[in-house]
Amino acid sequence: MAKSISDLPIYGNPHDNCEYQYVEEETGALRANVSAVRKRVWTFWDTCEDQISYVKGKYDIGKSHTQSTLDYIQNDPSIVPRAAAISLAGLGGFLIATLRRGGVVKKVFYPSVGMGAMAALCYPREAVKLTKGGYQSAKDLALDGAEEFLGIKMRKPEAIMSSIPEGFYDNPLIDKEKMDIGQSNPADKDLYANRST
Repeated sequence: MAKSISDLPIYGNPHDNCEYQYVEEETGALRANVSAVRKRVWTFWDTCEDQISYVKGKYDIGKSHTQSTLDYIQNDPSIVPRAAAISLAGLGGFLIATLRRGGVVKKVFYPSVGMGAMAALCYPREAVKLTKGGYQSAKDLALDGAEEFLGIKMRKPEAIMSSIPEGFYDNPLIDKEKMDIGQSNPADKDLYANRST
């Protein structure tokens, strides 16, 4: 049987008359349980992600407000904001001591700690100086007590340190302009390690 050119298909497909039917794959018990757990975990994770982003936003807002308030208190030329902050911290400490039903020691300790912490926040440079001075004084008192109790000298005598003449540690071989430490002398060439040899 002869066919004309117009009867020939452009793209031949020998399976044009085939019919297809979708058959859903049977899922086992393990796969169904894993799928259920996975869906619950993703639902829980999405909820947690929303809460985390909400809390993070609130935290960032609180952090920026706190930082701006702290900058205002530390950099304001007047003493009123600092005095108010220190007083409020002392009152807060007293309120905590009262609510915890403490004795006289707690009612003195908590306000003192609150006022001290707020004073350190309001005056950071002075707090560092005071802390260093207090540490040095405590160290000196502890060494004095230990020396008196043990009967031995625990500190280096200051006379030895003060007897070293000024400029003792200056090396005359160092050329301050060129930072030459004496290795450029050709006579000393064999004294120094060289990776190329």
